Amino acid sequence: MHARCLFLCFLLISIAGRSLIYSDDRVYHASRRLNALEKLNRRNRDSGHTLSKRQSTYEEFADEWGTIEWSGW
Repeated sequence: MHARCLFLCFLLISIAGRSLIYSDDRVYHASRRLNALEKLNRRNRDSGHTLSKRQSTYEEFADEWGTIEWSGW
């Protein structure tokens, strides 16, 4: 009985840890994409161009930052 309880506790902690790591990873990548788009829009605004989110194309983003996982709008 004691071993079964320890196994269940270990299993629950493992599952919780993996979900936290997965969540942090998604937040990190979303933050990188957002920062890159803000930098691109700031650069274009400073050069006299204003871009909406829809006009900030994937190609412009990829040229500036290389290949990054992209989920679109």
